[in-house]
Amino acid sequence: MKKLLFSTLLSVAFMTTLSKLDAQPTSSGSFGMTGTIDPSICLTFIADGSGATLTSGGGTGTATLALGHIAAYGETPPTNVTNTLNASGASATSFKVSTPVDVLVMEANTASANYTLTAELNSVDSTNTWSVGGHEVTGASAAQITATGAYGTAVSYAFAVSIPFSNTASLSLSNTINFVATAN
Repeated sequence: MKKLLFSTLLSVAFMTTLSKLDAQPTSSGSFGMTGTIDPSICLTFIADGSGATLTSGGGTGTATLALGHIAAYGETPPTNVTNTLNASGASATSFKVSTPVDVLVMEANTASANYTLTAELNSVDSTNTWSVGGHEVTGASAAQITATGAYGTAVSYAFAVSIPFSNTASLSLSNTINFVATAN
């Protein structure tokens, strides 16, 4: 009987040891996350369906449009760029190139119902006249383009520059229009 008892105890001890070897170790933890949600808006430029193709940055907030060679007479403007004289015949003193470009302003996490859009030239241009949506844009101060823009709607604006015939010193046309959309 002692052998049976010893053998049973030995079997139980062995099985207990094996069951402990088969058990997987565990661990637990928790991870907390906090943050402050800030309201935000986003401005992007999109090539208008009837406008010129943007050279770079379409769908972003930093786009460019290279017009190539432009002239009052004898040059065919780029596709979907309009070239007009300010008058006819000998009365003409300048020409304007323009194309529509869409501006899209999106919002998130804000109670703002609409936005104000302003534009200003990066560098003062004392020779040529720049405009967005019919509003003259200078490098002296920001021009209001819209007071109550609708979020989520791409709005087409004519981007234009008028070049006087007297402009013989600055034959290179280059500037940047800086836009600011502000939640109302």
